[in-house]
Parts: sequence; C-alpha cells; structure tokens
Amino acid sequence: MRSSMGRIGLVAVLAFVVLSNGHGQAPKKVDEPKPDVLKTKALMKKKLEHAQKILEALATNDPAMAAEQAQALIFVRREAAFRVLKTKDYDIWANDFELEAEGIIKASKSKNMEVARNKYLSMTMTCFNCHNYVRDQGMVKLAPFADPLANAD
Repeated sequence: MRSSMGRIGLVAVLAFVVLSNGHGQAPKKVDEPKPDVLKTKALMKKKLEHAQKILEALATNDPAMAAEQAQALIFVRREAAFRVLKTKDYDIWANDFELEAEGIIKASKSKNMEVARNKYLSMTMTCFNCHNYVRDQGMVKLAPFADPLANAD
C-alpha cells in the first residue's frame, strides 16, 4: 500500500511539472501589431531620424540642412498614421510641434541659427510633452524602468 501511494504521489508530481511547463497545452497566441500601429512606429522612427539630422545641422551650422530636415518632419507629422489620438490636447501638441518646425525653417532660411536652435529645443520639449500625454492616455505601454545602479555594490 505504501509503495502504491508513493507511485501515485510521484505520478502526480510529474504530471504537475509537465503541465506547468506548458506541455500538452495549446501554444499561446501572440498578438500581432495592427498595421496602423506598425505605420505609426515607422513614422516615429522617421521623425527621430529627421530630428537627429536637424541637431547635426544646427551643431555644424548648416542652415540648409536644418531647413530641409525640419520640412521633412512636417511631412511626417501630416501623415494620417501620425495622429494616434483624436483629442483636442493631442491636436494642440501636434500643432505646436509643426509651428516649432516651421520656426526652424524660417530661422534657418534667414541664417539666424541662434533662433533655429531655440526653436529646435522648443520642438523637442513639445515631443516630450506629447509623448507623456500619449503615454498617460494608455496608448503606450513601457517596460518598467531598470535602475542601472540597483545591483551595484
């Protein structure tokens, strides 16, 4: 009797281990991003690339490149997939972004690089504010912040 109880217990433990590892279960379905999400991510990547090129142009005192890249940012901003929320607050941030980019163009064309740099800084703050707004609306899920000093001794 004792050995049969041991066998039953062993079988139960083995069954638990096998089932808890996912064997015998249907594979979990991975949610694939919707096409509009993929398009928005691609546009945001383009936006970042153009913003980095504006920074390069401002750092190297290249007004033509700054104006060109700011215009490219405006084209990206006007893409339909760029508008991830349909709220007044989102529209305010997006419009402010475009106005600051237009300011970069205008200042660069008049070769006033100090104003262009200030417009770039304002535009960047608009980006931060808009990203915070979108995140607060639950549109973006971020992984928890990993503190690089947490494991330092």
